[in-house]
Amino acid sequence: MQKVLSRYFLILPVIIIVCTGLPALSDDGTHIQLNEKKLNFYVNYSRFKYSDSLTYVEYPIDLMRDQLEFVEDEDAEYKAEYLVTAEIIQDDSVIQRKHWRNVDHCASRDDITPTQHLYNKNYFLLPEGDYIFRIEVEDANSGRIGTWESELSVRPFKTGSLSISDIQLASDIKKDTTKSLYSKNGYLIIPNPSALYGIGLPVLLGYSEVYHLVSSESDSGRIFRVNYHILDAQGEVTRTQTQDKWKPGESAVNIIQLNVVSLVSGVYTLVMEVIDLETGAETSNYRKFLVYRQPDYEEGGALSEKSGDQYIHGDTEIDGMLEQELNQEFDYARYLAASDEKKTFKKANLEGKREFLKQFWNRRTMVSQDLEVGENFRDNYLARVEMANQMFRGSFRDGWKTDRGRVLLIYGKPDDIERSTFGMGSKSHEIWHYHSLEGGVIFVFVDKQELGDMELVHSTARGELYDAGWERWLE
Repeated sequence: MQKVLSRYFLILPVIIIVCTGLPALSDDGTHIQLNEKKLNFYVNYSRFKYSDSLTYVEYPIDLMRDQLEFVEDEDAEYKAEYLVTAEIIQDDSVIQRKHWRNVDHCASRDDITPTQHLYNKNYFLLPEGDYIFRIEVEDANSGRIGTWESELSVRPFKTGSLSISDIQLASDIKKDTTKSLYSKNGYLIIPNPSALYGIGLPVLLGYSEVYHLVSSESDSGRIFRVNYHILDAQGEVTRTQTQDKWKPGESAVNIIQLNVVSLVSGVYTLVMEVIDLETGAETSNYRKFLVYRQPDYEEGGALSEKSGDQYIHGDTEIDGMLEQELNQEFDYARYLAASDEKKTFKKANLEGKREFLKQFWNRRTMVSQDLEVGENFRDNYLARVEMANQMFRGSFRDGWKTDRGRVLLIYGKPDDIERSTFGMGSKSHEIWHYHSLEGGVIFVFVDKQELGDMELVHSTARGELYDAGWERWLE
């Protein structure tokens, strides 16, 4: 069995969790964001049989409510609007597109908390083929935009061959007779696009469909068997469960309920195997998910004394780092870390800090849209720290602490830089251009004292310093 399961670890699928930088939302209320300048959301897709030639591709979207800008409306309430555009692209052409508007109301801004989710769901019907799947979400009031893009392969569920759909993860599943957006085959399925479970969501719930079961008159032949295996990040089986189910016909709905609250924080893979006991035919599918429990990282927690083996990247360098080095590395990441992450790291002991840093970087590796195969977020980020220290060192501080260093670390390298030196009719200054960020933004840095310290005086990026009269600083 272990030999069979090892292949799932070696070819772990590209995780279809997210998009624009929201790596994890713990169910105890911890809100973790990579980039507060973009609109962050979770998305995943699942493929189900629609007909012999078409596949039903369903994609739920999870947006945290507190990211939206609520404005007062004519009824003295508050309203937020966000627009979703989903596209299927093939050979550089958009072959299908869906665009819809969503409105959310509240009586007071105090009603909005960081733990509230806004769910959306839609679908495409697609023939066999390889596509690019792209989603854009825009806050109509603030103009903030988030995008996600992934390769999408569609293959038919062949008639006569036992097969199963993708595993669709959920936060709640119950019997339902309504025809709501989230109803499917007699069940109300509230999606969990984040694929994140933990103390607040202790049971992994999932929905899948089994196709092309063979009917039988014998009791044994009227049963199909489902084996569940949970693999850790190294491909080791940590839990196994088996269920025998009666065949309702040639197809069957399969509801998954697995208690995962006892699993240590980390990345896991759920492998689902189906066996038709009439024919002995077997098939399988799998889905990655995460467990995040903040107490695991605190002193006395499961990861404060456990060496790291739960991660996508085995950062053995971190295992050998002293506490002072760990503190310095986390300080470098201050521009990325949420307040709860900072509190958790500060409370952790030496081993806890090592394990926390591994999870911190790996969550960001999983969701980054800018990494090449084999790269990880930590290496790229620390390389930018080194670049900032070499290029932007100020009179009294390291380069990564300067304004240019901060912008480099948060937004990456600019597409273009305009440079002007003192003596050309103005003070020394630089204008950094990011063509693909928010439709094109600039950052203007000026050496006000001509001491080699460039200060940010203006930017068109949302949330950054904006000064319409910034040119006065050049005089």
